[in-house]
Amino acid sequence: MYDKCQASGAWKCCACLNLCNKVYSALIAASCSSVLYLCEEYESSTMKKHDSSMEYFRKMLEKMLEKIKGIEQTIGTKATMQLSSCRAVREEIAKLRRKITGISS
Repeated sequence: MYDKCQASGAWKCCACLNLCNKVYSALIAASCSSVLYLCEEYESSTMKKHDSSMEYFRKMLEKMLEKIKGIEQTIGTKATMQLSSCRAVREEIAKLRRKITGISS
């Protein structure tokens, strides 16, 4: 019986599932409760839900990447401005030193 719909008469044989006897015997013997087989109707609806969830997460990741890119650009711009300010301050200090050394000579 299918795990999701529990419809009677919804059996599939090992051959239909392309399972060899050893694999089937191992699954039955191990009581694999985590192994599910869904009929086509439920598998299709499950995959649609999965696909829509994946699409949602993909869009969220794209938005996050865009925000990260914007943050990187902002940081880069601020770093460039700080570097430029530091250069200007160094130039001013160098000018003052030249004036001071010119006065004291």
